[in-house]
Amino acid sequence: VYRSKGVTLLVKGGRTKRAIHTSSGGPGNETPSGRYEVFRKELRSWSVPFSTWLPYASYFNNGIAFHEYPDVPPYPASHGCVRVPAPEAPLVYGFAAIGTTVVVY
Repeated sequence: VYRSKGVTLLVKGGRTKRAIHTSSGGPGNETPSGRYEVFRKELRSWSVPFSTWLPYASYFNNGIAFHEYPDVPPYPASHGCVRVPAPEAPLVYGFAAIGTTVVVY
């Protein structure tokens, strides 16, 4: 996940399979940089603090996940998660199996 560029690369075997436009955490809610692993997946996850559904959620750092969202602007704008456009969300969800490494830059 390249936060400042608004892109997530799906990499397998050292080769980029797809580049996805994404939006990470905005000012004050930055998605933390680091190396993580996907540990939980939910097709429809309920966000308690924000009272909204998070479709195609793949959690990699506590409550931070990749998930579908209707608004994915070209700048960091989320509350910490990595927003994925609806057309790409099923692909990202399928790619990010439990144990998949997630690197946030």
